[in-house]
Amino acid sequence: MTTAIALNAPVRSIEMLDLQIKAGANEVYVGLPAEPLKVWTFNARARKLDEQPCQVPSLRALRGIVDEAHAAGLTVHFSANVQHLPPSLHAAYRAQVAQALDAGADGLIVANVGLARLLRDAGVTAPMTAGLYMNVGTTRLARYLRDQLAVRRIVLPHAMKLTEVRQFAALDGVTIEVPAHTGGGNTCGRCMMFDSAAVPEFGSGCRSGYDVTTPDGTVLPKHPFLDGATDCSLCSVADLIAAGVTAFKIPGRESPNVKANAKITQLYRKLIDDSLAAKPLATSIREIDRVELMWQMRWVPRFCNAKRCKFEDTPYTQSYV
Repeated sequence: MTTAIALNAPVRSIEMLDLQIKAGANEVYVGLPAEPLKVWTFNARARKLDEQPCQVPSLRALRGIVDEAHAAGLTVHFSANVQHLPPSLHAAYRAQVAQALDAGADGLIVANVGLARLLRDAGVTAPMTAGLYMNVGTTRLARYLRDQLAVRRIVLPHAMKLTEVRQFAALDGVTIEVPAHTGGGNTCGRCMMFDSAAVPEFGSGCRSGYDVTTPDGTVLPKHPFLDGATDCSLCSVADLIAAGVTAFKIPGRESPNVKANAKITQLYRKLIDDSLAAKPLATSIREIDRVELMWQMRWVPRFCNAKRCKFEDTPYTQSYV
């Protein structure tokens, strides 16, 4: 298996870690509950989402996950990527980061410039990743993070185009990670759009279903085209690698089905390895289609038949408001 390209997968338990290792992940990211808070945490996920835990339950459990991950040769990223935090909680935030690093975490994911500065000023020298919620949308901000805060990896927002990805990947001194689009992501609610009384059954804000009219007059009904996380980038893996991407992030710390989440990791690992081996995409897809029930029953009808391709020229990418 080729491991030159990182595949960064979510983990909240030893069981989930074991599945992700078998699926081909070579990096994982984890989070912890924040004791001063009842619902929220010091990272981009609450304690639970839809009744599913999002966090490693304890510091002791984190140590066990880190030890097993390191024994398997995996890198462990600790999620400290809360977006906003009042000064009264800064000390608790710093303490949790220190505990995670003491437990063996290899690096930190941050999503707030001020908190990144807080950690650097406190003497934290661990490798730092600017997470998805940092919303690094310009190369100027990327250079600032690199030069002023020693950020060494940047996770690009869902909405980036391939041409923009190439510009970020051309920067020296930082590596680029992109979300592996899987039909969902942790951007829900960030658009700040209120529920629409006209389409309450289709979700809220950018996740609402809209009737999309394409330039040729075709009407595509009830599609959440404003939410870039709902599409699929599986067939664009080779293009993203060629553009300079060196890491892919699988979402789903809150996944209700950890086996299905690991299966998504496995699909992306196959496309990564096949792309690096110069195997034709059509061959890879035929091989997946022969053996993967999830591909036939979920992926094809949800993405391929609906033409929900993140980086391809589809009716949705041609549409406009």
